[in-house]
Amino acid sequence: MGIIEWATSPWGQTVPIHIAWFLIWVAAILGLLFLIVHAIYVRYFAKAEEYAGPVPLDLEVRLPERIARHSLAARVFHWIMAASMFTLLFHRVPSQDRHPV
Repeated sequence: MGIIEWATSPWGQTVPIHIAWFLIWVAAILGLLFLIVHAIYVRYFAKAEEYAGPVPLDLEVRLPERIARHSLAARVFHWIMAASMFTLLFHRVPSQDRHPV
């Protein structure tokens, strides 16, 4: 058996139906390898982070006590849009031209 198994759809198209299970292990090993290499890079090669200096007193005086964040309406809108994007990304709707008339 190859990496991908193929079949013919009801519309006569050749489509992939199975993928080899060993690819899950390949992805897991590559992910672990990335984490190890990244940890080595951060520990031995990355430069220390540089932060901005202290805030000038005149700017600090002008800032409000509590800075307003996004409103509830903005947060709900973004969560709905994120859910919509994932729905569109993972749910494939067949196009009209593939169905017999």
